[in-house]
Amino acid sequence: MIFSNGKGLLTILIMKVKNIPAPPVAFTPKENTLLKSIALGMGCEDIRKLLDLNDEAYAVLCEDLFMKLGVSNHYTAVNTAFKKKSIAQKYTFSESKGDQ
Repeated sequence: MIFSNGKGLLTILIMKVKNIPAPPVAFTPKENTLLKSIALGMGCEDIRKLLDLNDEAYAVLCEDLFMKLGVSNHYTAVNTAFKKKSIAQKYTFSESKGDQ
């Protein structure tokens, strides 16, 4: 299996064993929008409408994003992307106490 960064699965496994950092993950524009939308706290239905996707296409997009990040859910996808600096902190949801 060859990933979008040109590295094979065996190469990535060897890099992890040797503690060599993995190369940055390249996201498609839709994956990037999905990730930022999740980080902003948008729900699945709103994201599907934003990206004009049906249920099946949305599920496939999520699976592809999760596979690239090595995660299994929305929360860890955002957390992992933030740690890998794939998304900036400005995309994370936060409530301001002064806006009440």
